[in-house]
Amino acid sequence: MSAFASSLPLAFRSTSFNANRLSNMFRTVKTLGRTRRFYGARMCDGVEFLDQNPKGLRMSKKEQLEETLQREHMKKLEALTSLPDHIVVDPMLNQCRGCGVQLQSDDPESPGFLPPRRSSVRKYLVDADEDSESEDTKVIEVKLGSEDDKIPVCQRCYKLSHYGVIADSLRVKPVVEGGPAVTLPFQTETGPVTSRGRSVLSAARFRACLEGLRKKTAVIVYLVDIFDFHGTFLTSLQDIVGTRNPLLLAVNKVDLLPPDFKASRVEQWVRSECSSLGLHQISGVHMVSSRRGTGVADVIADAVRTARGRRCDIYVVGAANVGKSSFINKVVGLRKDRKDTNQKRRRGKSGQALSVVSGALTTSVIPGTTLDTVRIPLNNAVNLYDTPGIIVNHQITNRLSADELRAVLPSKNVECVTYRLGEGKAIFLGGLARIDVIEGKPFFFTVFVSSNVKVHPGKIENAEEFAKKHCGGLLTPPFTSERLNELGQWTSKTFVATGEGWKRASLDVVLSGLGWVSITGPDSVKLRVNAPHGMGVFTRSALMPFEAKAGVSKYSGSRALSKRTKSSRNKRRHDDESFSSIGDIWN
Repeated sequence: MSAFASSLPLAFRSTSFNANRLSNMFRTVKTLGRTRRFYGARMCDGVEFLDQNPKGLRMSKKEQLEETLQREHMKKLEALTSLPDHIVVDPMLNQCRGCGVQLQSDDPESPGFLPPRRSSVRKYLVDADEDSESEDTKVIEVKLGSEDDKIPVCQRCYKLSHYGVIADSLRVKPVVEGGPAVTLPFQTETGPVTSRGRSVLSAARFRACLEGLRKKTAVIVYLVDIFDFHGTFLTSLQDIVGTRNPLLLAVNKVDLLPPDFKASRVEQWVRSECSSLGLHQISGVHMVSSRRGTGVADVIADAVRTARGRRCDIYVVGAANVGKSSFINKVVGLRKDRKDTNQKRRRGKSGQALSVVSGALTTSVIPGTTLDTVRIPLNNAVNLYDTPGIIVNHQITNRLSADELRAVLPSKNVECVTYRLGEGKAIFLGGLARIDVIEGKPFFFTVFVSSNVKVHPGKIENAEEFAKKHCGGLLTPPFTSERLNELGQWTSKTFVATGEGWKRASLDVVLSGLGWVSITGPDSVKLRVNAPHGMGVFTRSALMPFEAKAGVSKYSGSRALSKRTKSSRNKRRHDDESFSSIGDIWN
């Protein structure tokens, strides 16, 4: 037994040690009223230690593996216990704590607007001195305490948090390069651009906020959306953050995958895709769910441990709408007891339940919610920074309205459905995409999209007329034919898919921002993918290659009924190493 193992409490000296045992033991120590502080391999207040390690004792490979697991979990415990008991967002002077934008009281159509008529606002914004030549407002510096209601948020964040709505003029404008002009539902006459006005909502400014990371020493937590991996993958990431800084890859939204997915296989697939896309230097891969909190503690523990060694800060980066602010909100609540968490359930005008956590960052389905960097102090030496999401222009989500976004972005496990389509058939993914089978034998098409996107099998003949006629009915979203026209002219991409048999999908057809379709069959088939101009269409190796084994879904005329039984849908099988999360200790 090593010197490290000899310093462990007697309760931890066991060959049957595992992550759950550690969590239970640590929870027991807290229950007995002993200290929660843990440094290296030392616990205080009456916990018994072994003074010497028996020499000459040889360890088996299993015991060595268990000791390594102990060591890693102890290091994570040490990093987590170094965090303050009350983690709060600490915005700079005159900065909105929800989105990071500079507050102003001049233009309600610009970001950062704070109504000056409210008495609670006057202690932050007052008129400039009469002798001053500037017409802007000046800020009275107020010491920010722990009372979150004294920290202001802009009107944009307030409406997003409490009502789930946003003015069209306050959304980030995507850029659709080439092809015909596209009319977006939130395009307006912007007028002159000022440093304080709508230039804040440009994708170029978001990227400029991160370019300074190349010259900084930092730890990068890079979030990607597993449900829209290629739509949220930043091919220019290394140009933005450089190659010197360690990078932790957090694969978010794993809770949206089918319940029986294997985390080890998904991690292997992620590493392979990252390598093929040019991202080779990855310090670690974590499967996380910002919504449920799964894996968040593991990521932040590794990031804090690395940052303390390098004496630097942590930056959370990623594409827009990937879940960065939700991830940080989970970090903010990591050390809070449930009874101390000021969390309220409210219901917006649209009937959607909104979770409002006092002192948290603003989150929404709208891409580009965070407008500037926001600082969250973790301890005396390390700060955590939320950053604006990089706008990926080929995502269809950048061009959808708020109601359409709520339909396209899944909020629970996706129940995939499988169709058998032959030559001359087509499959409609709402009114946003269509896949045609031009030539070849019948194949299985397994669809992975939100349950609110109506999938309809049909014919290639008169497909465009069918889409216009049934948009808003059989095919949603969009919810009106007018919105279908506003998406602009459609383009198509034709390719030949070669199958690997009926047991395994050969490839995925990815529709950026919408989802993907797995192709399964024994021969080859010629396909045509139709989508609005500017929407990304890719092919890749299959992420979930065995879902078609459940059988072809039964189509009732308005919806597809999967052959999966309720018990199989609810059964969750994970690898042992995938969700033995150190974060369970803090629940």
